This record gives sequence, C-alpha cells and structure tokens, in this order.
Amino acid sequence: MDSHSSQPGAQGGAAEPHRVRRVLVVDDESPLRVSTARLLELLECDPAVAADLDEALAQLGIPGDDAVAGEAAFDMVILDATLTGSEVLYGMLQGPEATDSIPVVLASGCVSQEIQNRFPSHREDFALQKPYGLEELREMLQRVAQLR
Repeated sequence: MDSHSSQPGAQGGAAEPHRVRRVLVVDDESPLRVSTARLLELLECDPAVAADLDEALAQLGIPGDDAVAGEAAFDMVILDATLTGSEVLYGMLQGPEATDSIPVVLASGCVSQEIQNRFPSHREDFALQKPYGLEELREMLQRVAQLR
C-alpha cells in the first residue's frame, strides 16, 4: 500500500479526474474504424465501433422513438461528420431532448467551415481532422475528460 498516493480508489472527489474509458467510434470507413479503435486501446480505452446510424443507435441502446435508454454507457462518441445521418445522431446526443448528453467529437477530412455549417452549435475544439493519430486522440481524450 502506498501511503503517498492521492486519495484511495474510485470515489470521485479531487483524487483523480474523470477518465474517458468507453468510446464509440462511428465511421463508414472500415480502415478508420479499426485504426481508431486500436489507437484507443493503446490509450487504455474500451472502444466500440459502428459503421452507420443504425449500428450506432444499437450500440448506444437507443430505440427508435425514445432516445435516452443507453446514453450513460459511453464517455465519448467520435462521429464521422460526413456520415449519412450524422446530424440525426448528433442531435440525439447533444440536442435539448438528450437527458445525459455524451460529448461528441466530430471527425472529418473536410474544412472546418463545412462542419460549422452542418453543426452550428458544435464546439470547434471538439473536432478531429482526418487523418489523426495517437497524440491527437490523447489530447482529445484529455479535453473531454475535463468536461466530466
């Protein structure tokens, strides 16, 4: 037992900041899903992947009508901003009807202005420019963890 460690265990408090553990990666490009999941594993996260809106809803445990059921299962969602239906999923997770919103990081190879046009309320610092690597993901995880 280390008597010099900060407060014991997982009791929240000021002992240890919240860590992003469960991340849902939603992207229709298989190589990006796989590589992002592997990078997240290197960062000691537990990633899940979805190729489209239906898979993402299933992973989140969101039934068709009432969009609140499974939201607490993930700490963060990395969402391909150009994916068909991305605006719908974004609205379900960040919109006024979301009871426990999950931070959404938009990933795109597009110019940031295009993302701002499609997602006008999105925070610019919660975006990843494709292709992104380990350090960009690490920084994003830290940024999201500061919200929690």
